[in-house]
Amino acid sequence: MEPNLIFAILEVVTRPSQLHHAIPQSTKRVLNLKLKELEELELIEKKIYHQLPLKIEYPLLKLS
Repeated sequence: MEPNLIFAILEVVTRPSQLHHAIPQSTKRVLNLKLKELEELELIEKKIYHQLPLKIEYPLLKLS
């Protein structure tokens, strides 16, 4: 699942709902756990835009 998730993020699909549509075989719970895991590995960043409705994106971080 993680390669699919990273590939989907590479294609500029960064909002959680878009990722869920890009990887329909994953549940929302598993998707959130994998996003959190990739964030802890510093492969992606969680950006929260404080607006109504709340907007969250997950862009890839550039590797040195």
